Amino acid sequence: MAHFVYEKLQTQNALPVRLHLEYLDGLRGLAALFIVLYHAYQEIYFSPDLPVLSQKIFIPCRVLWQGPIAVTTFIVLSGYCLMLPVARSKAGQLRDGFGGYIRRRAWRILPPYYAALIFSLLLIALVPGLHTLRNMRSDAKLPAFTPSVLVSHFALLHNLSNDWVWKINCPLWSVATEWQIYFIFGLILLPCWRRIGIVATTLLAVIVSAMPWLCGKLSNMDHACFWYIGLFSMGMAAAVINFSPDIKSQWSAKRFPYGRYAFIFGLMFLFTLLGKKIVHLPHSANSVLTDIVLGLFFSSLLIHYTQKLQAPDVGKLPPLLRFLSSPPLVGIGLFSYSLYLTHFLLLSVTHDALLAMPLAPLLRCLLMLLGAPLACIAFAYGFYLIFERPFTTAKSGRKPLPLAVATDA
Repeated sequence: MAHFVYEKLQTQNALPVRLHLEYLDGLRGLAALFIVLYHAYQEIYFSPDLPVLSQKIFIPCRVLWQGPIAVTTFIVLSGYCLMLPVARSKAGQLRDGFGGYIRRRAWRILPPYYAALIFSLLLIALVPGLHTLRNMRSDAKLPAFTPSVLVSHFALLHNLSNDWVWKINCPLWSVATEWQIYFIFGLILLPCWRRIGIVATTLLAVIVSAMPWLCGKLSNMDHACFWYIGLFSMGMAAAVINFSPDIKSQWSAKRFPYGRYAFIFGLMFLFTLLGKKIVHLPHSANSVLTDIVLGLFFSSLLIHYTQKLQAPDVGKLPPLLRFLSSPPLVGIGLFSYSLYLTHFLLLSVTHDALLAMPLAPLLRCLLMLLGAPLACIAFAYGFYLIFERPFTTAKSGRKPLPLAVATDA
């Protein structure tokens, strides 16, 4: 969940060429911004005194209801980046084995998570508006101090029960799911890939992880979103196609038009949204189908854009790729994990402060959608400097880890 920049050695005039996939940072930064706006709009929409007129004014903002697609983006990117060094290695193995890999993941992911968790508990305890029920959207975080809620969050198991999943700091549920996927990646997905190949592994992961929810058998664990295992494997497949020296992968990279596939899957995603109005499926089945289509879209996009950057004659890049590689988005991508961890309760505190002011509803909405996200970004950067960036270097403090920390599998 850090800076996705890596080096790829290519032979050109006998000199190594550095290839920077900064658009991955930009994509992560854009996803983090989208989730912040999504939660800011939720605060507005569920405000008890917001006039109906103001809600109608913000009908164009209803696109923000698709905020959960940002988490889908994070999962596919995680699979892509963790698979990169494995795909590029001759042996196809994790560096220092599974134990070394999981220690690196823990060193990188857990300290900011626990800092955000403790910070959230302090905010709830000290800010009066946060520890009382007020019939608002943010009430989902309560109760925050029951033993089961505390133990499950510190053990990163809170995604396994609907009674725990939204408590304390709602977005933290996905950190638990991703942490669990790290183990599945090292212990199951990689061995399957080495034995049966990436295509069969991806199909198996998608089917096995999605089928219980498509059949409506595990509705009590909807919010764990374990079908993300399939999305993670799609990111793995994209990395293998882009970077594996395997002949089949190289053939696939050259043979198929992944840019067209991304366009088709993007259209399919729009159709799935429209289809929800026509075909009434269980909520979990809708979520699974939408996420699978999105996973196919993002993985195809990653393959296509990386191929664009790998081409000897790069030429003019597509507009979206240039946008994702822009310095502001890449910069936010550097601390997007901190932004994701800290923004939720800050938005609640900001909204409470605005509700206490004699402001017109329209002005309050504008401040929540424009001013509050900027405040969250500023706070997240400070949080990143203190609780995240120190853990992007080796434990000894002497040898820096690669910039592509998330690819350091």
